[in-house]
Amino acid sequence: MAAHPRIPGSAASEHETSVTDGELPLLMVRAVKAMVADVAARKDDGEAAASGLNAMHGIAARYLEGHDDVTAVELAAHLRVTKQSASEIVALLEREGYVQRRPHPDDGRARVVELTDAGRAGLVRSRTLWGDLVADWEALVGPDDLATIRRALEAYLAAAPPT
Repeated sequence: MAAHPRIPGSAASEHETSVTDGELPLLMVRAVKAMVADVAARKDDGEAAASGLNAMHGIAARYLEGHDDVTAVELAAHLRVTKQSASEIVALLEREGYVQRRPHPDDGRARVVELTDAGRAGLVRSRTLWGDLVADWEALVGPDDLATIRRALEAYLAAAPPT
């Protein structure tokens, strides 16, 4: 991403379109795909390709790190995916050694998903790679615009109904 020119703050690009024309969501998807590809290209150990882990798995791991006694149902709500999809994500992370399941302390029917030491180490590597990408974004658009982008995305997610 560092190869891109700085976006001027005052002049509109000839490629800009109205935010009401339906292109914005597609542009956002393209940007996310480009960011994921950028981070994957920065990896020097081939870990993601060998393990089959993707960005959604990283989002799940970050949520697990910050919350106690998380069930697959709660993870599904956070990820905005079906319970079945969340269970598949947990199963893959468990096979790869990044999470483990244990009985829920208050609900005998439920199981808690928690990170293993390998999962925590993976998050350290992930934060470094994504942090480098964010630094590139900040150099590209500036800290004020980056903060605006973050607030806009957080507002959308807060207002969007769960899937």
